[in-house]
Amino acid sequence: MPYKKILYYQITNALWYVMQSPFILLRYIWCKLRKQPYDRYKRILNIRNELRKACGVYGKQDKDKNWNIVCSYKLKPRSVSVKLRIDSKNDTDYEKFKADIQKYTGCTTGEYHFKNGFGYFDVILPYEPDKKYECDRTMLSIGTASEGVYMWNYKMYPHALIVGDTGQGKSTTMFYIISALLSQSFEVWMIDGKKVDFYKYQSEFDYYLPYESEKFDLVIEMIESFKNAMDARLDMMAEMGINNYTQSPDLSPVFLIIEEWLVIADEMPKKKKEEAQKLIGKIVRFGRAAGYNCIVTMQRADAEFITTSIRDNFKLKMVLGTPSDTSYDMMFGESLEGLSIGKAWVKQGHRLTVVTMPEYTGIDEWRGERETT
Repeated sequence: MPYKKILYYQITNALWYVMQSPFILLRYIWCKLRKQPYDRYKRILNIRNELRKACGVYGKQDKDKNWNIVCSYKLKPRSVSVKLRIDSKNDTDYEKFKADIQKYTGCTTGEYHFKNGFGYFDVILPYEPDKKYECDRTMLSIGTASEGVYMWNYKMYPHALIVGDTGQGKSTTMFYIISALLSQSFEVWMIDGKKVDFYKYQSEFDYYLPYESEKFDLVIEMIESFKNAMDARLDMMAEMGINNYTQSPDLSPVFLIIEEWLVIADEMPKKKKEEAQKLIGKIVRFGRAAGYNCIVTMQRADAEFITTSIRDNFKLKMVLGTPSDTSYDMMFGESLEGLSIGKAWVKQGHRLTVVTMPEYTGIDEWRGERETT
C-alpha cells in the first residue's frame, strides 16, 4: 500500500471535519453493515488531522508558495506509518513534530528511522496482543508489536534484562515467555526471588530454587552450577569441532531465569553480591555460543545491583510500564515517554520498539495447550 500525502489546509478543525463529513458518513454506514469497529476509523481520522495541523506548525512556505515539509501516511494493521521530511535548520523539529502527534492523538509513537532523506515513525493504534507464542532453537516471542508477534533472536542478541516496577506486567510477561520455552521442552532453570508467582509451578522447571532470606550461598551455588554446565558444553563443542550450538541438532538452548534479582541482591553482603555478579558476568559474556541464556527481572537496574559492564552484555532490554525517571537512561541511554501497564519499550540490538504483552495468568495455560495438542 503506497503512502498518501497529507494536504496542508490552513483551516479550523471544525471546517476540516465538515469537509470530511461525506466520507465519515459513508464509513459509518459501511462499518455498521459489515459489523466492523468504527472507533478505529475515528482514531485514524484524528491522526490525519493532527498530522495536517503539525505540518502547519513546523512547515513554512517560500515566496512561491512551496512548502518546506513533506508528510504522508500509510495504514498498517496496528499502526499508522508516517513518512516525513522537514527542510529546516532546526534539528529538533522532527522530534517536536512526533511529540505533538503523540500528545494530541493520545497514541504512543515509535522511534524514528531515517532512509533516503525521510524520517519514518509509527503512530501505534490500540490493539489486542496476540496470545499465541512462537519458539524455536534461535527465536522466542516476547509480546506483540505493531508489526505483529515480536520475536527475540536470542542466538544473535543473547540474554534479556527485564525491568518494571510492581504491577507493571513483569509476571505476566514471564508467564508468557516461560510458557513458550516449556512448550519446546527446553531446559529452564529458575531462581525465584519472591516465591509468589512461580512457586506452584516448580515441578515444571528442570531446576528450581525458591529464595530464602539470607541463604545467599544456595543462590551462588545455583548460578555457579549453570555456569559450570555452560563451560562443560563449550568443552564438548570444542571436541566436536563446532563453535556454535546451532551447528549440532542435538544441542538445545538452556535458560537461567533469575526472578526479582533486586530482592536477592539487596540482602546480600558486598562480597557475596560481587561473587554472584562475577558469575553472572561470565554467563552473559560466554553463553551465546553455547546457547546458555540468562533472563533477569528486577524493579530497577541500578549499578549497585547489576554493574554497567554486565548490563551492557544483556542484548535484549525491556522496560515495562512507567518506570522511575532514571530507568530509561540506565537501560537505553535516553529519555522516553512512559507507557501503560502491560506495554514495554524493548531494545534488541540498536532498535527500540513498543511491545504489548498478552494477559497470561500462569503456566497452567501452557499445560492446557500441551494436553490438547
